Amino acid sequence: MFAFLWTSSGVRATESLVVASSLPKEVLVAYKKAFEQQNPQYRVDFVNFPATNIIPFLTDRNRGSRPDVFWSSSPDSFRALRRYGLLTPVEAGGRASIPVRIGNLDIDDADGF
Repeated sequence: MFAFLWTSSGVRATESLVVASSLPKEVLVAYKKAFEQQNPQYRVDFVNFPATNIIPFLTDRNRGSRPDVFWSSSPDSFRALRRYGLLTPVEAGGRASIPVRIGNLDIDDADGF
């Protein structure tokens, strides 16, 4: 997924990052702005949907047209995604910054999901 932006110095590739979330649009806009300011090589596109529809939302799409990231505050959503084989484990090197727990909630599991 790439878009090309024309600039006075030619063409530069900007990678598009598609994030699926059921969070309110006002929240997503604030994160989009902050992320894009810190990472100008990316353009964030949010796809909003009801949280209860995540499995059909993803399974109804071909692998190449699914979002890059799923953002939810519900641990149950992630358990369901894993059960249906819709999550990709985080590579070992990228897991160092992920806390194992936040409060009483397990964030990272032994298999990297």
